[in-house]
Amino acid sequence: MPAGPDIVVTQPDSPEVQVAVEVKVGVSARDAEGQIREYMVRQNCPIGMLVTPEWTVFFRNPYTGYDAQTIRKTGECQTRELLGTTPEGVTEERLLQLVEQWLERLRLRRGKVWPPSVQEAIESHVLPALMGGTVRATGPRWRRTGTSD
Repeated sequence: MPAGPDIVVTQPDSPEVQVAVEVKVGVSARDAEGQIREYMVRQNCPIGMLVTPEWTVFFRNPYTGYDAQTIRKTGECQTRELLGTTPEGVTEERLLQLVEQWLERLRLRRGKVWPPSVQEAIESHVLPALMGGTVRATGPRWRRTGTSD
């Protein structure tokens, strides 16, 4: 079975994923797009994000087919424009934490101006899914000691 996203947003009364977020370090955004697109088609997920230290890409499922190529890119920007910073040499675990925190804070920052290239994707798709939703990591978070959080 293919791997799933790193972070999901679900509604409290439903297990259906409203937003799927894939976080990758050491891989270009172009190379990692296939995984999130496949997940979105397979799980009928309406909104997706791919976050690398350099780029964040937003996707929308128009439900026009059953192929990953039907998933549309709705915007992209440099990750530092969204997170404020992405430290050089950031680990995947740290980037996951930063993205999860950004999603949690996003619903509190109404009226914030985002990069024009992603403003529509955030305001029309991601933010509505977050309102009343629950942000969840899909796997354990490991500390340096080897124990999970």
